[in-house]
Amino acid sequence: MFLSSIDAPILVCQLHRNLEIAKTGDVTITPDLLTSLSEATSRHFSLIIIGLTTKRISLRNDIIELCRCLNTHPLTKNTSVLVLVELSHRNMAVRLADAGVRFVKVVHPGEPIDPEYLLRLVHLDDPSVNINRILARLCPFIHYRPIDDQCELTTCKAYRNRMVLGGSRLHDVCETDTHVHCKYFIKPRVDS
Repeated sequence: MFLSSIDAPILVCQLHRNLEIAKTGDVTITPDLLTSLSEATSRHFSLIIIGLTTKRISLRNDIIELCRCLNTHPLTKNTSVLVLVELSHRNMAVRLADAGVRFVKVVHPGEPIDPEYLLRLVHLDDPSVNINRILARLCPFIHYRPIDDQCELTTCKAYRNRMVLGGSRLHDVCETDTHVHCKYFIKPRVDS
C-alpha cells in the first residue's frame, strides 16, 4: 500500500520562481496561490506542498488563508498539506497550526525539493516535519515586528522586548530545545 501511495499525484505551489523541484512521477507545479487552490479542488492529490520560501511578509496572510481553505474545503480537507519555510518563525508556525497544517519543513535557501521524499516523510509521520515538534523547539517569547515587507526585528518578550535577537543567540538558544534553560525563559521579566 505504501509503495502505491508514492505514485499518487503531488501538488506543489511554487511561489519562488528559482526553487528547484525534482519533477518525477505525477507532480503538478503551480505558480501562485489561486491556481494552487483551483488545481487542488479539481482532482485528488496525496500531498499538497506550499513553498513559503519567499521573504515577502505580505504573502503570509494569503498563505495562511490558502491553508485554511485547503483544510476546510470538502474536496481537500483529507489531503495532507506540507509548508516549506526557509527559517523557523514561531508566529508563522502558530498561525499555520491554527489553520490546520500538520507538517512544516525548514529548508535551506536554494535547496532542491524532492516531492516524493516529502511524501514519504508525511506518510511516516516523521517528527522532523511535525509542526508540533517544531513549535516545541521555538521559544514562546520570540517576538517579531515587521520593519518593511522583507525584514523583521526579532526581540525577546521575556526581556520586555529590549533584547534584540539574532545570530547565535537566536539560532542556538531561542530556536532550539535549549531555550527552556535560558534565564529569561525561566524567569521572564514581562512586567514593567
